[in-house]
Amino acid sequence: MALLQTSNKGTKNDFTGFLEAGIERVEDKSGQYDWADCWLDVHFKLKGSQYPQIHSIKGSFDKNPDGTIEVNRVVRQFNYLREAIGFDGGINTEGGWEMEDGSVVDNIESTLNQFINTMNGSDNPLLEPPHDFLIYVYREAPKKAGDKAYKRVLGKIVSNNNSGRADLESYVTYMKQKGYLKEASENDTPSTPAQPKDDMPF
Repeated sequence: MALLQTSNKGTKNDFTGFLEAGIERVEDKSGQYDWADCWLDVHFKLKGSQYPQIHSIKGSFDKNPDGTIEVNRVVRQFNYLREAIGFDGGINTEGGWEMEDGSVVDNIESTLNQFINTMNGSDNPLLEPPHDFLIYVYREAPKKAGDKAYKRVLGKIVSNNNSGRADLESYVTYMKQKGYLKEASENDTPSTPAQPKDDMPF
């Protein structure tokens, strides 16, 4: 008779690469940092993993001479999220949050989490969210030899289907070719859970 296995002994899986994921919740940390016009932590639940993977959409806005906000990395990364989940709200030209109909969003954290709960079909934190999305997780190459390699989520989030995978694979290839995505080698030291400053342009 075969033994019932409770773990994959000897199998290495550091949960990097193209991964299926569900969204558990978001957390707004903007008020904790003076320099951050936006800081949203998106908590992903990876398929097959018991640990969450956090994607931080954070940074300052870029302003036009008239003071209005223009599209930069922060806006672009939030738009990747909103388009993937079908959320009708976003960042307006004044740097505030509003819905497409022009109504003001007073609390983006609670508004997004209510939307996510509806999307997932439950607000029970003990339930696994559906793995409706595909993300790319990688260890970033340290900027100096000997520094730790931090695990990060690439900013683009897509639907977990064939067209979404093709879109994300094309994006990863583009980011690597342009030198924006630099992955750590096997010799680099893995990081602790703390996250580095994000300076990726997309």
